[in-house]
Formats: sequence, C-alpha cells, structure tokens
Amino acid sequence: DATELEREREVILEEIRQGRDEPLRSMVQNMFASAFEHHPYALPVIGSEESVSRFRRSHLKSFQKRWYHGGNMALVVAGDFDPETMRKRLAKSFSGIPEGKPGQRRRRATAIPGPSAQLETADIHHSQLAIAFRAPPVDELDFAALDLLSVAFGQGDASLLAQDLVRTRELCRSVYAYVHALKEGSLFVLGASSEPEKLRRAVPVIGSHLRRLTETPLEASAIAKARHIIETDSVYQNETAEGAARSAGSYLSLVGDASFEASYLRRLATLSADDLRVAAKRYLDPARMQITALVPSNGKLTTSAQRRVAAKSIMSALAGSMQGAKAAASSSGKPSATVKKAPASELVEHRLGNGMRLIIKRDPSVPIVAARAVWSGGQILERAGNSGITELIASTLTLGCGRRSAQEIIEEVDGKAATLAGFAGRNSFGIRTEWLSEDWLRGLDMLTDCLLDPHFDEGEVARSKRRQISQVEAQLDSPQHQAFRLFREALYRKHPYRLNALGSVDSLSGLAAKDLRSFYRKNYRVADMTMAVVGDVDPKQLIARIESRFAGVKASHRLPRKEQVEDFANRSETARTVFGYMEREQAHLVLGFPGLTIDDADRYALELLTSVLGGQGGRLFVELRDRQSLAYQISAFSLEGLDPGYVAIHLSCSPEKTDDAYQALRNEIDKLVQSEVSSQELERTKRYLIGSHEVSLQRRSSVASAIAFHAAYGLAYDEHAHYAESIEKVTSVDLMRVAGRLFNWDLAVSATVMPLSATPEAAKRMKGTIKKRRKKRPGPRTGKATGKATGKATGKATGKATGKASGKGSGKRGTSN
Repeated sequence: DATELEREREVILEEIRQGRDEPLRSMVQNMFASAFEHHPYALPVIGSEESVSRFRRSHLKSFQKRWYHGGNMALVVAGDFDPETMRKRLAKSFSGIPEGKPGQRRRRATAIPGPSAQLETADIHHSQLAIAFRAPPVDELDFAALDLLSVAFGQGDASLLAQDLVRTRELCRSVYAYVHALKEGSLFVLGASSEPEKLRRAVPVIGSHLRRLTETPLEASAIAKARHIIETDSVYQNETAEGAARSAGSYLSLVGDASFEASYLRRLATLSADDLRVAAKRYLDPARMQITALVPSNGKLTTSAQRRVAAKSIMSALAGSMQGAKAAASSSGKPSATVKKAPASELVEHRLGNGMRLIIKRDPSVPIVAARAVWSGGQILERAGNSGITELIASTLTLGCGRRSAQEIIEEVDGKAATLAGFAGRNSFGIRTEWLSEDWLRGLDMLTDCLLDPHFDEGEVARSKRRQISQVEAQLDSPQHQAFRLFREALYRKHPYRLNALGSVDSLSGLAAKDLRSFYRKNYRVADMTMAVVGDVDPKQLIARIESRFAGVKASHRLPRKEQVEDFANRSETARTVFGYMEREQAHLVLGFPGLTIDDADRYALELLTSVLGGQGGRLFVELRDRQSLAYQISAFSLEGLDPGYVAIHLSCSPEKTDDAYQALRNEIDKLVQSEVSSQELERTKRYLIGSHEVSLQRRSSVASAIAFHAAYGLAYDEHAHYAESIEKVTSVDLMRVAGRLFNWDLAVSATVMPLSATPEAAKRMKGTIKKRRKKRPGPRTGKATGKATGKATGKATGKATGKASGKGSGKRGTSN
C-alpha cells in the first residue's frame, strides 16, 4: 500500500539517523565496509538514507518476486508435536507461496586486497578498537579452528587476552574475540575497550599475542576448555524450542544442512593445537587485517589528516608486533603500513667530544622511532623554597624553542600523531619523544632545539604555573595523596624526597621564568646528558646529525652531586606514627620502611618481595581482602633512589577495620622475615615479573627509557636485557635476608588518613587545632599520636606492575546472521 510504504519509509529513515548517534554501531559498520569491500556484506542491513529514499513500490515488488518465493524458503519447526500432522498443516498454510527456482548463490567474497586502518572520534569516554581478519565460511575446517581459537583467546575473564590486558596489565577495560559466521566468508574479530591514554600501549601487546597464536601452539588445557565452552553453548541453545529452531535454521541458511551442528561439534573434537596454529598463520595475517578505532573527541585529531596519521600509527604498531620479521604490505605492493625485516641489532654507544653520551638501537621492524634525553637530578635537587620547579620546567621546556612558538610545536606534534614532552621524577629529568620514522628527522630537530634553546616564555610559564597550582590544590581532596604526603614527611625530615613533586602553592607562587632558565642551565647542561634512540634509524646518519647539532656545546665541569644523608634511626614511635583527618567513607594507610638505592645489589630481591606481598594474587590481597575482608584495595611497592628510597604498603578500608588491618599487615610482613618463601611461590612470582618485563619491552619507547635511565644513573645501559637473569638468581634465602634487612619495626613509619568522627581519642587531641587549620586552607589536619596507626590504602608503584585488576571480556560466539 502506497500510504503504508511512505509511513514505513519515514520510520526507517529516522532509525538510520538515530543510528548515527550510536558511535559503536557506526564503528561496526565501518569494520564490515572495510572487510567486505565490493561485496553486499559491506552495506548496512538497514540501508542508507539515499537508498531508502530512492525505493519505489515497483522496486519492492520486483525484489520480492525475484527472491522471496518457495524455492528460496526454508521453514524450521521445533517443539512437542506429531511430525506427520505438522507437515500436513504446513503444506496447507503455505500453499499460497509462489513457486520458484532457488536463487543462485553468490560467489565467495574475494580476499581483502591489503591492510587498512580508519579512526573516528566521538563523544565517548573510552576508546574502542576492532581488528578484523577475513575468515572462511562455516563449513570449512579452518572456520572451526578459528572458532576454537577465538574462544580460548578472547572470550570470558579467563581468556588469554582478558588475563593479560584486563587483569594483569590493566591496559583495557574489556576485550573480546569471536568469529562472525557468514555464508560467503566470515570475520575473525578481536576488540578492546580502553582508557584513551592506555590504548597506545595496549595495541602492541595485542599484536604480540596474535603473533604468538601463529607461532606457538596453544596449551591442550586451553583448547579443551574452549571446546567445552562451545559444546556447552550448544546444550543451552537446544534447551528451548526457540533455541533449537534458531540453531537448525542458522546452519540450514549457512551451509544448507539443518543438522550440521552435530558434525561441527565432531569436527571440533578432531582439531589439534597445531591445526589451530596453522589456521591462525593462514588467516591472522597483518597484510590482510582491517583496523577500526573510535576515540573520544577531546579536541585532538580534529582533521581527517590527523586521524589518518593516528590510524596509520596504530596499524604500524600492531603489524610490527604481530610479525616483526615480515612486511605488512598489500598484494598490490602499495602497503598501508610497512614493517621491515629487523636484522640482529646491537646497541651502539657514541661519546661526543663534549662528553654527551648517545646510545642507539636500530630496530626497523616497525616504522617508529623513540628517543629519551635524560639527566640524573629531578626532585632530589630541589629545596622547600623552590619545590616543584623541576616539574614546571618539564611542562614548559617544549613550549617554544629555537624558531618555533609553543603553538607551532603543538600543532606539528599533534598533526604528526607524535609525542614531545618533558618529564620530571624524583631522580631524573628530561624529554621524551616518539615519531613515525618518516617524520623522525623533523622530530629530532625539534628535540634538539628544545634542549639547546628553550624559550621559557613568560606567558607559557605563567599558564603552566597556574595549572600546576591547581593540581596541588586538587590533591587536597584526595585522602590517598594526603596519606602519602604524611608518610613522606614523617620518613624524611631533611631530604628532598619529603617534598611534593608538584611543589606547594607558596613555592610555585615565588617562581618566575628567569628562575626556570637559571635552574635549567645550572643543573641540566647538555654535555651531561644521555640520549637513547631506538627504532627505524641509521646509526651512522644519526651520529653525524647529532654531532652537527651539538657541535657548539662545550664540555661540562659539573661537580658530582653530594649524597644527602637521612638518619632514620632513633625516632620515637610517636614521631613515626602520624594521622590526618578527612571526612570520607574510607580510611587510608601507608605503612613503610627506609629502602634501597638504585644501584643496591638487593634491588631485584626487593622487587620479588613486594610482588610476593602485593602483586596479582599476592599474600596481602589474598589474606586481607579475600580471606578476612579487611581491605578493598591493597598493594606493596618500592621506590629506589639516588639516595635511599622506601618500601611501602598502601591500603584502604572501612575506618572501623583499621586496627585489624594494621595487625594483619604486621603478621604478613613478619612471616617474610621469619620463614622462607616456598619454591612454588617464588617461581610463580619470577615468571610473572619476567613476563611483565618482556611484554613491556615491546615498545621502542620502553627500551629507550630503560637504556637512558640506566646509563644516566651510572648503571650498565643494557641492564634491561639481563633482567630475567638477575631475577632468576634470587633465592628464597635472599628474600628472607632482604626482608630482615628492610622490615625493621623500629624504623617503620605509618600514616593514616581517616574520618575525624571515627577516632574519638584523636579528636580530643586535635580539638585545639582544628578550627585554626580550617581557616588556613581546606584539607586534612595532621597530628602525631601514640599507638598503632591503622587503615586501608591503595598504592601506585612507579615502573612496577602491582595490584590486581578484574575485568570482563565480552564478545559473541557461535553462528549468527
């Protein structure tokens, strides 16, 4: 009916418009469009505004007559009935359906011509990534292999991807993998949801997992578990009449056999681990992958050119980590992203005549170059009067240099999807940068300009200072931050480590651009710098260019930094037990001890100790959270320094549980001092740390950082390459010895931030100071109290994988469409 047709047309057009408001729907459509170019599967099932607006009554009647007749129709009925009676009834009911010959099946969708990547922005909070590979139809053996692979790889909390990316690395909120079954060519889909700043780190990890699928057979237990999941799904599917009809109908439409499921399950049972590996190698090819990404529209990537560069960067990182020894190129010889074969590469060290140290590691497997320019220094050179100056220098060092203004640098770096930024730490300071190799020389020039001729523009310094002061004020709202502030100030009486890395409102207010210039020139002379470059570079060309750019820099005569000694002994329990008060639901506790220096021989044993205590599945998590329900979040970590750092535990809990939580902490720490860690626990922890380290070094930026920092601190610049060996050498006897060395209760410092109302005795002691402190500035009030400080807190370890994360992988499996 013409009237009904127009009414329905408007309904569908409105639905199409609504679909544009759902970014994920658009992302899925983009994925199909890329994967099935020149095939109807590339088109949206609902149609487009153009196609739906163009339809006329005659078009619909013609299409219906051609396709929707008895020869193309299948009917599946499932339930409690007599088959013969049902056949008679169906014959009568459907007798009016026109006869016709079965429609000719289309040819199988052609192979993907080459890799592609597209990135869009939307008003969302988390980035979404989908990676698709064309897969065979359902009735081919390789489909079953890929189906098994997808379940083991990315379905559920226990899948390989979820365990690493969600639970261990915490790089993704969720991950999934599935095979989308279609009649004329299926799709193997891998997807992830991640916080925007973590997506870039997650991509090479995903790629490394995909590469392992093509190189290393899955364990038999993982395959058995995946097979069991598929078989169980089948049981649940056929539990209802509706499910049984849907299953039979799906297989009937896909392969022409309503009973295919039984033979499909038998086929799964015959597949070996090597069958899965061969299928993965055949289909999970970076030269045929389609990448679709959706990221928050936060003012970046505003132009199509910027989005193309960002998409290419994702493809380069993914392709390189998937097959570093192969080229991700299209069959036409025009690659979307090129991955060159990486020859065996040695570290090349070069000393300039002025003393500057350059270390290069050539790695052309991915067209990315990462560099780090590093000095030892940072917060350790500050005093109370200028605290925060290093962080302020780091934030303004790259905002104007040479002939470039801050805006010019920002636009060029963002336009190239590159990174150029200063950084400041407790023991270091420098600049980090990453570029695609085709833009690297431009990036190198910009880096050297920032090192040699930073502007420290008055306006930029003022703006950065305002932002930093705002950050300092925002810290007052965080009970966790206040607990760490109290802890540092109680542990370090004189040392700069006691200071806030961001500084204070008073110290920052007194800083001007001239102070930053003076501090930078005095403490960070270019000749004292170590620069590490890792990636697709020619070492000889790079050395020549660095020599040219830094030719005018004179040798430095910087005096060695004098060690600042902190006396941790002979302090009363009152001085080592501090409290702060904030009206929050949770209490936070930091409990810690004086720690080690960066070059201490026991640093590897200490890393194992903190992982035994607070790592994923560590003793504190199991005992205090799982068994006793005393803490919600808990972690243990250590921070080494040029001078002795500290080892600490941070937990958060309900205020009424603080005493019990503190005592439970003491019990677990005492166990490490009094008895050896079992060989099983030690080996498990070693495997975790070594694996985490290896995965972290997939990124060129991580390797550049490791080289530069180790060299700047006076250690072997290739120490990262010997990490596994150093961890393996640690014995349970070493752990017990180091625990006894460090976990000395006469040196322990505890800092607790809790609601004032939860501590009546403390409230009495604090009564006379509360009103005065409220007048000064909002935030926690601090005081000293005898007795045991207790509470719950969470901690963040720099450069260490600590804590425990949980996530839920989502996805689809089985036949669909």
